[in-house]
Amino acid sequence: MPNNPQNESTNKKLRSENALIAYLEIDTRLFDTTTQESFQKIKNLYEGSFVFSEQLAENYPQPPFKVKIYANIVVIADDFMSEWDAHTGRRLRSLMRMNYFLAAFQHLALVKYNWLVRGYMTTGQLYMPHIFEDEGGMPQGTDIDFLWGKALVEAYKKNKKNQYPGIEIDASILDFCDDQKINRIIWDSSHYEYSKNPKIIFLDFLGVFNNISTIGDPELRIQKFSDTLDAIEKKEIFPEDQLIFLKTYLDHVKAKPQIPRQQPSVKNNIVDPEPFTSPVDTTEMKEYFIAYLDMLGTEDKIEDDDDDRWLNAMEEIYDASSHDILKSNNQKWIEMLGDLGERMVSYLTPQIKIFSDNILFAIEEVDDDLIEAVIKEIPTKVTSYLQSKGADDALITETQTKIESYFQIEEGEDTSKYNMIFVDELMKYTGYFQNYALLKYNWQLRGCVTKGQLYLDEKYMWGPVIIQANDLEKNAKEPRIILDTMRLSVPILEGKEGFYESDDLKLIIQKDDDMMHYIGYEDLILNGTKILNIPEQCIQYLRAMKSSLCELYGSNIGDGQVLPKIEWAIKYHNEVCKRWNVDARIEL
Repeated sequence: MPNNPQNESTNKKLRSENALIAYLEIDTRLFDTTTQESFQKIKNLYEGSFVFSEQLAENYPQPPFKVKIYANIVVIADDFMSEWDAHTGRRLRSLMRMNYFLAAFQHLALVKYNWLVRGYMTTGQLYMPHIFEDEGGMPQGTDIDFLWGKALVEAYKKNKKNQYPGIEIDASILDFCDDQKINRIIWDSSHYEYSKNPKIIFLDFLGVFNNISTIGDPELRIQKFSDTLDAIEKKEIFPEDQLIFLKTYLDHVKAKPQIPRQQPSVKNNIVDPEPFTSPVDTTEMKEYFIAYLDMLGTEDKIEDDDDDRWLNAMEEIYDASSHDILKSNNQKWIEMLGDLGERMVSYLTPQIKIFSDNILFAIEEVDDDLIEAVIKEIPTKVTSYLQSKGADDALITETQTKIESYFQIEEGEDTSKYNMIFVDELMKYTGYFQNYALLKYNWQLRGCVTKGQLYLDEKYMWGPVIIQANDLEKNAKEPRIILDTMRLSVPILEGKEGFYESDDLKLIIQKDDDMMHYIGYEDLILNGTKILNIPEQCIQYLRAMKSSLCELYGSNIGDGQVLPKIEWAIKYHNEVCKRWNVDARIEL
């Protein structure tokens, strides 16, 4: 069935493994997820916590944690071997190292920045590139930044239910370990009068420090925590029950016997009693064009993904759609513009992040000098390119006229209209991605294309554009990718003339009943068949889409939440059939 990927071992490329994972969420009431200052703070917080945990675990060398930080969400993962190894105690060491990291993170967030952190720690199936090795000892991986798995979904859901500023520990973690080191650094909140679930077990983050005699003075640390709570209470920002929760925890810590202080080690400088300081970081956000997608129904797919079929389906959707378009587009730019084309490709190749059901395509904005150099070359190069591809004379003449009119830079002219180059690339990547997901796996999505400040690397995804994209994606409502016309320069929507105002693009950028502009993903495919003069593929494509939509509709009859989204897709499909004069309409 199209919506049930086959799980043939010969086709499997990616494999999830058993992992220890912590999912943390920083309360945003005192944490601005859009500023450079907050970005620097969370980098300091992560780096200090990481150094602390690694120093305490230095006698038991292990590969470093894998960490992803997306705005106010922090995910930390470690390989948690499926089989218990009594000789090395690897799982115990992994757990202790994770506790050190989480304790430092929660402590420093609170005393340095007055940030409240809640989270959930568990074990389960997880895929994160390069965290695990394949059978040949080589790192598993893909060319996209991919985080996926049942453990991630479980931690997210459990953390969502946790209303208190603590890091909850899954009881299953403690089942295999009665070690005193573990038992001394947890606390049962059953005595907390506001607790709705008396079985919740939290990490005793001060207990982690207080049970290691070389880390500073426990009394000073407790006093610092108490002073911080007083300062937070005066701000009158957080709900009373959260403050009572923390005060109850403080009473719990005070009531426990403290290990006498020994000679402090270098670790004292990291966490006690004053938070660490980090060197000045010159990392800055840059301007990016992004497409932000939400794969609908992904949580259910992940929870049913015991054999990684949906993990590999997601990889296949990317490989068979956006990845192929990317290679084709890169080749086109290089063929047309030579060395300049290679420079453009370095910008136009998107960074891609997949975080469970959310996908980000990000293209950094090209500098003005390069875009001006490219624009000067385009009028003469495009004609030659179309001729080499066998385009008919009428299309070449029409394109040449429009492109000569459009790609001209007058002195003092605002060049923002040339941003359409990037919007066009993102429409192709995401439009083909949307098509393949729907055709092959009956997988709908929604999202947006926008522009803004962003920082990206292997650990971080940070910037105001993430927040605005998340809001826009929710406004999309229907399974469509909308364009942020407030931040993107799209000449076709401003009544301007020129190359990017062609009739073809008017089809690709559709306007819905609610006045939102979105990517006409079926029109995008059909326009390609028109340019290549292969009308029979147009008919085959629309009939295949009809089959997928009919199957999707039939399997969701009675689902009041899903069915309206399918009906929207059918309505759009029927409009496309009418525009392209193909008999593939769906009658409901």
